[in-house]
Amino acid sequence: MLNDRPREAREPLEEAISIAEQLGAQEVRASALNSLAIVYGSLGDFERAVAAADGGLRLSEHIGSVEEIMRAYVNVSQAIQDGGRIDEALAMAVEGVGLPSGSG
Repeated sequence: MLNDRPREAREPLEEAISIAEQLGAQEVRASALNSLAIVYGSLGDFERAVAAADGGLRLSEHIGSVEEIMRAYVNVSQAIQDGGRIDEALAMAVEGVGLPSGSG
């Protein structure tokens, strides 16, 4: 994904989500969802990008992973922006920036 190879990254990330679900590895699952959001956006599948990012955010908040919460806010706002919903993306980014450090 970081090497601008979203097509190659999609399948391993989707597989990682499935494996993480089976193992109960919620932080891994949240991380994969957050990454998958950017991959879907890069592939032009904006609805799936927003859904993945939103899922990553909700899961990150549920498990209390501050690092993944921050990544999720960045990625969900990016996914929303990529889908052309600029005002909504800005609102989401501002919400993320306004979070107190260490909480979700």
